[in-house]
Amino acid sequence: MSWGVIPFDLTVPDLIHWLEEEGANVPTSPGRFPTIEELLEALTVFEGEHIYKEHIVDDLWEVTIGKIFSDTYAHMLGRLTEDGCYDFHFWSNVCRNQTMITILKQVSYTCGPLIWWDECFALPLVVTSAIDVNEAISEWLQRWEVAYIKSSLNKKANASS
Repeated sequence: MSWGVIPFDLTVPDLIHWLEEEGANVPTSPGRFPTIEELLEALTVFEGEHIYKEHIVDDLWEVTIGKIFSDTYAHMLGRLTEDGCYDFHFWSNVCRNQTMITILKQVSYTCGPLIWWDECFALPLVVTSAIDVNEAISEWLQRWEVAYIKSSLNKKANASS
């Protein structure tokens, strides 16, 4: 499983519609992906944690924080764009929500609003420098549980048809 990251773009009506439809806050300013240097600077909030950066091939890079299965683990995989930004997503089902959202919050101080979403139900969470990480995760998990229940009920209804 992975979690997507999208910079907020005011010029994309479908993005705004998706956020409104899912009950997420719609930002009023644009966002962008960070450079790898900006991302690494944001990771300094995790003082003492192991941070690993590796160039995989061509423009593909990975950045990892914490040890796998630790309370602070997150693995980012992405490509450097022509303008030097790091277009990444969180990769691995053992990434920690708290770490992912904290990283995005720290990055948003420099890069503006970012949208984090899960691969399973595509539920967005708008991350800005002003959010409370714990409250945001709690609210998102409640929406995720509702989506999971709806999905389960739909599967049961379709199975009995």
